[in-house]
Amino acid sequence: MIESFIKYIFILLITFYFFVRLLNIKISFSKYVFNIFFSVFLCSIVYVARIYVPHITILILLITSCIQTSLAFNMSIKTTLITSIFSLGLSYFTYAISTILVAPFSTLSVLTKIPINILYIILYVIAGILQCFIAVAIFRIRKLQKGMPFLLQKVPVHIGIFIGCFILVITTLLTILQKNASLYSFVIIICITATFILFIWWRKQLSITYINKAHKNEVKRIQSELEALRQDNERLGAIIHKDNKLIPAMIMSVQHALSSYCSSDEIADIELTKLLTELEKLSVQRSILTSKQLESPCSIPLSNITRLDMMLKFMYKKADEFHINLTVDFHSEVCNMLTKFFTEDSLVTILADLIDNAIIATKLSFDQKEIYIDFTKENDNYRIDVYDSGIPFEPYTIQNAGIKKASTHLDTGGSGIGLMTIFTLLRECGGSFVIDEIIKIKPYRKKVSIVLDSLSQFRVNSYRAEILNTAKSNPNIIFNS
Repeated sequence: MIESFIKYIFILLITFYFFVRLLNIKISFSKYVFNIFFSVFLCSIVYVARIYVPHITILILLITSCIQTSLAFNMSIKTTLITSIFSLGLSYFTYAISTILVAPFSTLSVLTKIPINILYIILYVIAGILQCFIAVAIFRIRKLQKGMPFLLQKVPVHIGIFIGCFILVITTLLTILQKNASLYSFVIIICITATFILFIWWRKQLSITYINKAHKNEVKRIQSELEALRQDNERLGAIIHKDNKLIPAMIMSVQHALSSYCSSDEIADIELTKLLTELEKLSVQRSILTSKQLESPCSIPLSNITRLDMMLKFMYKKADEFHINLTVDFHSEVCNMLTKFFTEDSLVTILADLIDNAIIATKLSFDQKEIYIDFTKENDNYRIDVYDSGIPFEPYTIQNAGIKKASTHLDTGGSGIGLMTIFTLLRECGGSFVIDEIIKIKPYRKKVSIVLDSLSQFRVNSYRAEILNTAKSNPNIIFNS
């Protein structure tokens, strides 16, 4: 039974390794060495359980793994248990793969004079070493290098837990079936297949975590910029308030000096008159400057949604820096768009990304630089239309929109994260994303719309052949022309 002892030592060691890598924990070499010896001790418990109660070997392994990681790391019971399930399942996967690779060499006992029991010990050691290499190789995959950081967050992982438990239940059959049983190989194949499904879920969950993180970072960035804009407005208001009192006071002082000055010194009289003229000129210039500064935010109507209004004012200022004229119309009550599915946070995030993309596209235009945002209602569906006179979409951007990061403006500030965020939020609320390149409203070249129609569609209205050809590679796009 020494083969079983060797097998479970490697399984426990690899389980601990997976636990560390899945949570991306940094530990010292000495801690690794300590856990190697501790695994030997725990393996003795598993070995005894394997002799007397073989049908619950997997459960004993899970319990010992939880004990080992609980002593090594200060984690919550829930996180420890869930991560241990994944770790033990992946450990059995590497064991199954290494067993399959080593199995053909079991025939060497026929070709050589090595006793069968000695040969099996050697093969189990080789399989264990190979198991270690496979475990390390898994985390060489670029998208899996960070492990499962989402396990430390409050996110639903029920599917992954179900797959992990299924792998453990299936591998329990390996302790019941004889190695020469016809179902033994079939169980291993099911175990490997289930693990590959776990890998697919793992990658999908990493993508969702990345998008959510990007979304939160984008919201924080916008909120930070809005707060900076608010503070700038407050500072400007304080300066205006001070100057509006200081300059008239200085004018009155000079006027009083002129009216009460009785000397015949013509030079002094001329100097005072010049000073008064300069102050009056400065006062007029300051009035024009401050009136323009105060009037510019007012050119955008208010929606009575504070965060939305602040974001629109910020985008207006950003567009103005590139000499882009940004206008907004409210042909419907924006507050009626807000539901439990389409929240204020979703509205502000989506619109900020759309306007930012429009600014990046429009600033590259050599003609009129115009962006127009219309909150409207059509066929009982609320919608937000963003028109711009900027450059058109690249086929690559439309082809991969909502699938992976893709941007028409990677060299001018675009990242593709905005579109991914928009599609994620629209899937949650059932909204549709519509691109229209056939519009007859001068000087606009395209329109991007968010339609709350509960269809969750991606619709494109275009006449360009290179855009229409994207239907071959992305069947999710619905073409209207």
